[in-house]
Amino acid sequence: MSNHHSKITKILNAWLDFFYLENLCRAQINAADDSNQIFDKGISIIGDNLSLHESTFKELKQQYQQVVKKGKTNDFKIAVTFPSIWRVIDNSRRFYPLFAIDISAIFTGNYRAKGWDLNSCSFQPIIPNLMEFYELDEEEAENLVTLEGLKVFLETTFKKPFQTLQDFVDLIEVPPKPFTTKRNPYLFQCSLGNWNYNLKKDLQKILDTPHSWAQPGHPAYEYLFGKPKEPTHETLYSGAFPTHPPTDSQAAVLKHAQKNPLTAAFGPPGNAKTTITLHLIAQQVVKRALHLAQTGEDISNLTLVTSTNNRAVTNVEERLSPITGTERFYLSGGSKELINQQLLPKLQAALDWLQQQSFDASKLAEISAQLLAVENQIQ
Repeated sequence: MSNHHSKITKILNAWLDFFYLENLCRAQINAADDSNQIFDKGISIIGDNLSLHESTFKELKQQYQQVVKKGKTNDFKIAVTFPSIWRVIDNSRRFYPLFAIDISAIFTGNYRAKGWDLNSCSFQPIIPNLMEFYELDEEEAENLVTLEGLKVFLETTFKKPFQTLQDFVDLIEVPPKPFTTKRNPYLFQCSLGNWNYNLKKDLQKILDTPHSWAQPGHPAYEYLFGKPKEPTHETLYSGAFPTHPPTDSQAAVLKHAQKNPLTAAFGPPGNAKTTITLHLIAQQVVKRALHLAQTGEDISNLTLVTSTNNRAVTNVEERLSPITGTERFYLSGGSKELINQQLLPKLQAALDWLQQQSFDASKLAEISAQLLAVENQIQ
């Protein structure tokens, strides 16, 4: 049992470490949210050093001391990034960091008028924003050079040789409008007020208390250490995207999705999650067609594809277009401006097209018979 307790502690610590990276990698920061604490005054990069106004340092130092008194040092996470890229949404600035350099440790010490060398700090790329603003594809995002220090990461990612971080700030290409860019750094709080805030507190509480539930038979214990039940039968998935047969791992996702309301498929960029999405769309189309052929009743096969960056959704659209042969198969959403200018007119055009079409019952019966014949062969 002591071995299991040790494993539980490792699992909980791993989740807390993941939340730290997740918070560090937020693609968008709302400056109007007090928990985010954007600091963009009295901050500069001089050579390779981060220079802070003494009043800013003292304010954050005081926050650090308060969390130390509460025994929650891990709740204090401050990062710096540059340049400042933001746009106004709903009357507040939304910042888009390209990477986050963790400077939390500097507040354990005293103020330094000469600043702090950022090359000694850990950092994390903000993948969605790098893909969005600098057109990195999934393979490039997966192979960023992150283990050789901050300068090597910046030079290889942005293809701009430089001597100091101050030089880099002056050289980097900036996104066009509607984004506003200022070539100066800013600090942001990267732990509080996020989607995982309450979950993080729960996990920390579990970590700090005895694991009385760690007994055989308890659902949580069985989830972690129990032996999964063997499948009682093989699931047959009834739809797949025609250009790429599913791999074994993709087939497992399709089978799970066909029998369960929620399926999570994890993988780094370039791990074929786009192809899985295409297979799931095909699965929904076939499910709708079979239900219509078998019962005469139509059902919705609406599928929402969303992501933290436009490229991931565009990849799905580009793969769908040659297969469907029509623009009425899907609608491209996005910002309110995009919806008003493109999506709504496209939707109205589709409705107008439907009004002009006539229903051919004999054609439906013919196609339904063909579909059911194929279904019977597969079964």
